[in-house]
Amino acid sequence: MKKAVVFGAGNIGRGLVGRIFHEAGYHVSFVDVNPALIEKLNATHAYPLYVTMGDHYDKMIITDVDAIDGRDIPAICAAVNESEIAATAIGVNVLPIIARTIAAVIQERKEKGMGPFNFVLCENKINVHLTMKEYLKNLLDEETFAYAENNIGFCQSSIGCMVPAPPQELVEQDPLIICVENYNKIYTDAGGAIGQLPAIPNLIAYEPFSYYINRKLFMHNMSHCVAAYWGYQKGYTYIWEAISDPAIYETVEKSLHEVAQAMSYHYKTDKQELLFHGKELMNRY
Repeated sequence: MKKAVVFGAGNIGRGLVGRIFHEAGYHVSFVDVNPALIEKLNATHAYPLYVTMGDHYDKMIITDVDAIDGRDIPAICAAVNESEIAATAIGVNVLPIIARTIAAVIQERKEKGMGPFNFVLCENKINVHLTMKEYLKNLLDEETFAYAENNIGFCQSSIGCMVPAPPQELVEQDPLIICVENYNKIYTDAGGAIGQLPAIPNLIAYEPFSYYINRKLFMHNMSHCVAAYWGYQKGYTYIWEAISDPAIYETVEKSLHEVAQAMSYHYKTDKQELLFHGKELMNRY
């Protein structure tokens, strides 16, 4: 079976990244530092995923998984060396820590004469690949860093998946539960890869990647903000309440149309595709 490693077994790690790898037929090893979570994943080798579908959930079971303690460097190196791809979903504050682990992986791969390998960085930071390389430059000697530059790819990504908190009654049934919206795409920077990324459905490699960065910022984040700010002023609690207000809906829709027009002009892309994305966002809210 094909294998993948995911650094971070939290909401995005299991709710989005793990799901995409699982649906592509991969065995997924999660790297985490939560002992209870590690123990449970290794006991069950699976976890429940509840996909929100309007006013109900569709339950999925993500199987063929295990977990590795983030402090067990030899085990992490072994897992990466057996895998086709790795991803991080840890949060930007943890990047300096995980960089030390990745540096150890790179060192071992160099010593063993191993070839190209790619990390998909699913982090909420623009140019996170450059941040990671800066950390590694300070951790590796000159020769090993040169090896990394030629053999280890780091692909920044755009993560648009929303992960709501699960209802308490579901958590009490199974603490491994993850709730996630019905959206399972990761857009990643093709220009950051060394060679070709594996062909994985819903892992979409593209360049110039600034297109997806700006689409996320100026369509997804912007429309969410417009709905939230005006919804708050009108006394609503939830985004779905705000977007159900005809006046707010119209304003959000018009703002998305303006951004679609600008992005279509700037990137010479299909405006209708951007408008469809905007409509999809509003339906997801």
